[in-house]
Amino acid sequence: MVVLPSSIWRLLMTAGAAGVDHSTNPGYRSQLSDYLYVLLLSAVCEGLALLTLGLVKPWGEAFPRWIPLLGERRVPIKAAVIPATVGATLLVLLAAYFFLDPILFHIHFTPSIGDKGTATSHLEVSGWSQVLFVACYLPLMAWPVLVGAVTHAYYRRRATTEGR
Repeated sequence: MVVLPSSIWRLLMTAGAAGVDHSTNPGYRSQLSDYLYVLLLSAVCEGLALLTLGLVKPWGEAFPRWIPLLGERRVPIKAAVIPATVGATLLVLLAAYFFLDPILFHIHFTPSIGDKGTATSHLEVSGWSQVLFVACYLPLMAWPVLVGAVTHAYYRRRATTEGR
């Protein structure tokens, strides 16, 4: 549930329903590639979030029956823990970048879409749309911590079960 609000905001922004001001970039016209990018980004984020459920659900411990050659075999612990740990680490680095970039480099974050190589390709997010942006993206900051926690719990549960 921490990933879904940001995906919804991106889709609303692209559709022009999030109150984002396009007037700061008079030459900007949304293209099909912009919509596809946002749709793909949101789908990938949601897919990765759903994969995290495998760390707490039974299907994360044994391959489903319908997978050829692997069906009903136990998932090796490292096959789940290593990608989840790498993912959690990348999410921590990404979150740190978004917090530290404006502080250290004095770059003011404004979401951009349809970057055409011009200095005016950024969209202004202000007023109620900025509140909506923060409300939708703030839960996303919990994602690295949650992935790390369930990865650790998965490892402990599986390592003690297989050690017996």
